Amino acid sequence: MGGSWYISLKENVSCTVNATYNKSGEKKMKRVLFITAIAMALLTMGCATSKIYFAGPPGTKIIFEKDNCQYTMPVEVALKQKNDPDSVSFNENGRPIRMILPDGTKLKGYIYVYKIQLDELEELAEATFQLTDDQITRLKQGAAVNVLGNSAEDRPVYKINLGLDRSSQSQCQCQ
Repeated sequence: MGGSWYISLKENVSCTVNATYNKSGEKKMKRVLFITAIAMALLTMGCATSKIYFAGPPGTKIIFEKDNCQYTMPVEVALKQKNDPDSVSFNENGRPIRMILPDGTKLKGYIYVYKIQLDELEELAEATFQLTDDQITRLKQGAAVNVLGNSAEDRPVYKINLGLDRSSQSQCQCQ
């Protein structure tokens, strides 16, 4: 006796299992298939990423503290989706991010990458981060800047809240 089962958990993730079994081995095979399906589900859950193109200003360094990763703009970075898109108006559970502009100005803040399934059109269009001259001026004056990156369908892909990093600029020697 033989059999074939096809398991599909998500698009682009599938498994075909061909097996030869007899009646006594059928239960065992079903258990193996069940365990395989659970393992595949666990491997694919929580691994969704969004690609964000950090365009500029060119030469700006980006530091993701928790991952201990550093990049220089322009660069495309795949970041794990971990925030609920319904929480776009909240500022909780962000990942720390630091930036150093080409002139040495240091910024710090948080990045939120939202859990969304992009359709074909949204995958074709890049989610791009670009600080404007006006935003840079406001940051240098001490204001906070929020940058929201939307998909081609106008759904939130990411949000970055930035402010001036004063901790490394004014080191007081208190007595």
